[in-house]
Amino acid sequence: ACREQIWHERAPHLSGCYGSTPVHATRSSRKACRIQRHKRRHDPPPRAELDSKLIGETVTIRAGSDLVLDAAVGGKPEPKVFWSKADKELEPGDKYSLTYTSTRAMAIIKSCDRNDTGKYILTVKNASGTKTAAVLVKVLGKNRTILAGSTLHLTATILGRPLPVITWRKTGIDLQSRGFIDTTENTTALTVEKVHRYDAGKYTIEAENPSGKKIITILVKIYARLDLYLKQLYAKIHSVSNHIFIF
Repeated sequence: ACREQIWHERAPHLSGCYGSTPVHATRSSRKACRIQRHKRRHDPPPRAELDSKLIGETVTIRAGSDLVLDAAVGGKPEPKVFWSKADKELEPGDKYSLTYTSTRAMAIIKSCDRNDTGKYILTVKNASGTKTAAVLVKVLGKNRTILAGSTLHLTATILGRPLPVITWRKTGIDLQSRGFIDTTENTTALTVEKVHRYDAGKYTIEAENPSGKKIITILVKIYARLDLYLKQLYAKIHSVSNHIFIF
């Protein structure tokens, strides 16, 4: 009786998942328990979300401008992150400025030209998987051609710390009074309504801060509308015919 009392007073001991596996658990049940724990600890796939300005069919930019490719990234364990073009990873240098952190992936394409047109892919990968995001970029020429009487709209992307001071210029024209300039933290835009031949020429955008200065030049060509041209031509012919008739 004494032995039975000692036996019943021993503290209980159980091992297994959440107390559900008996003392003499089999090897297979213990292995299954470890698999369940591993599944519960499995991290979600990595994250790659493009900036809202890059979401769309095609991102267009004027030659000579800098293009910023920005995205939010993340993952556990910390993923490997890189931008690439034509299956080749972008490398920092004179052409590209790359910034990678645990939450952001930014690539700056400097002084874009036609060769920078194409698809750029952001890859974020770790042991939990791989996530990609693609941006299709089209670089337009510096020259702009527009019909007389139309509205001219020129834009540029702004980047710099501290925020650069932006100045628009055109020889012989005060753009502050001739057009409308709208500058935000990320972009600057010039709008000129009802353009005429005197609006043709070189427009410059100057961005300057204590770190330096960047200047972009855009050549604007303006063509007369055919109907206006014919009307003016008819007026000249009519004037000449009347002149001859009088004499």
